[in-house]
Amino acid sequence: MKLSPRLYALLLLCVNVCILHAQNLDSLFHCLDLAIDNTPNYIAEKEKRIDDLKKKVLHARELSEHYHLARSLYQEYMPFVNDSAIVYLQECIRLSEQMGNRSQADECRSLLALQCSNTGMFDEAQVILQEVNTEGLDSIALGKYYEACRHVFGELAYYSRVPGNLSNLCLPHCLLIMTPYSVCVSKT
Repeated sequence: MKLSPRLYALLLLCVNVCILHAQNLDSLFHCLDLAIDNTPNYIAEKEKRIDDLKKKVLHARELSEHYHLARSLYQEYMPFVNDSAIVYLQECIRLSEQMGNRSQADECRSLLALQCSNTGMFDEAQVILQEVNTEGLDSIALGKYYEACRHVFGELAYYSRVPGNLSNLCLPHCLLIMTPYSVCVSKT
């Protein structure tokens, strides 16, 4: 089974912790070997959590319960299997709209755009971001939206073939999709 980049990141985090506490290079290699040797256990634990959530979805009676389980499945799949993460985000969007919660649906759209851009699906991510109505978003959903915008357009700028300061390339695109009402104001 091919490990996802996020699983590798977890592995690197383990290595970083080991580096901080390693007395010498041998103990660092030993710690890294243990983490690699435990990879099948990490995968089995994740697959068990996913299977348990799928069983709960079958017995969900209310839309809100089904939504929360689908959201949990997305979170489990997010660093593990991209296409499954996308399927469960789409399910979250469908359920949110069915419950009449547009802000929640648009938050999930922002997460979907982020998930797409993390895997190089930049065109899809841009289309999804254009579907988000920022005027009706609560502060958490708006934050997710801005995070998705930053990532999508930052990645587009990074991979652009235009020479020069690539970080400025995303600014006009971000301004086109943001509305005057999409400014996050903190309450004091």
